[in-house]
Amino acid sequence: MKTQSAALNRALYHDLDTGLANRDLLLDRWQKRISQGVGANRQIAIVAIELDRLSRVGASLGQAAVTEVMCEVANRLLVMFATTILLRS
Repeated sequence: MKTQSAALNRALYHDLDTGLANRDLLLDRWQKRISQGVGANRQIAIVAIELDRLSRVGASLGQAAVTEVMCEVANRLLVMFATTILLRS
């Protein structure tokens, strides 16, 4: 039962190809962080990144290449931000 629930939750809140969080999960996390930050007088940063020419990658190399690029960018950002968070703790 827990396995099915976890699989359903993952399917609802993550992109099936990349495994990255989807817009619904992102909005949920933003709302939680903002509500936590307001009462605790904490700062929140939101980073938006546009990958230039990603459509050209898709047109020339296919959707699998786009997925690979997106996953690589996400992994690099996770490493970068995890390091920053650890340094600030």
